[in-house]
Amino acid sequence: MALLVTAWCAHGQDTLTSDTATNDEKVVTGKPVLLFQKGNESYEQEAFQKAIKYYESLLNKGYEMPSLYFNLGNAYYKTKQIAPAILNYERAKQLAPANKDIEHNLQIANLQTADKVNEAPEIFLVEWWRQNIAGIPPNQWARTGIVLMWLAFGLGVLFLFSNGFWRKIGFFGGIVMVALSLLLTLASFLKYQRMQEKSHGIVFAQNTYVKSSPDAESTDVFIVHEGLKVELLDEQGKWQQIRLEDG
Repeated sequence: MALLVTAWCAHGQDTLTSDTATNDEKVVTGKPVLLFQKGNESYEQEAFQKAIKYYESLLNKGYEMPSLYFNLGNAYYKTKQIAPAILNYERAKQLAPANKDIEHNLQIANLQTADKVNEAPEIFLVEWWRQNIAGIPPNQWARTGIVLMWLAFGLGVLFLFSNGFWRKIGFFGGIVMVALSLLLTLASFLKYQRMQEKSHGIVFAQNTYVKSSPDAESTDVFIVHEGLKVELLDEQGKWQQIRLEDG
């Protein structure tokens, strides 16, 4: 059984960073593709800080893609900034949950952290569902639903302008396609809603005392260190309630 630990920690000194890109450095101007190429060139030349500026400038302009977060995570890792590396690998994983390169680098970065908190072990069917079905992004569910709806439209035309066997195919096939389309649309909505409800953060401070309640005088429960991923449950002033899952 998983041990769920909930506690409070102060975030007045940038202890936690949520899944929102922030950067106070000067934005590099230029076309998006050119910026991405310059970032990659800087990375290949081992000018990692320069690469970070190019990648961050793209994020500040509103561009998001798995490769951008992945490259940025690599650049941070090369400069031994483990917390922002993990944060960007996690962002890349959200956009491309089935990407093995992202998962591999995230695991490598997590090995550099002081806290080893693993997810609770899952039975085979649950793990298969999470990796192959639940990991599909909601926009992909939605696109598949739209394709199925177009197939249903085509089968509807077949039903109207055919006779006998093909008319039955059009009727029953159309019903199945509509049902599947509605099911996938619902799955897309529920997946998106779940993603919005769950909020995670990465500990950026080198070490932070976690309290039993949102009070500086309360008991210290444990210490968390840089790079640890936590779930954010609640917020009260400068305090955030967090949860760890340790199998």
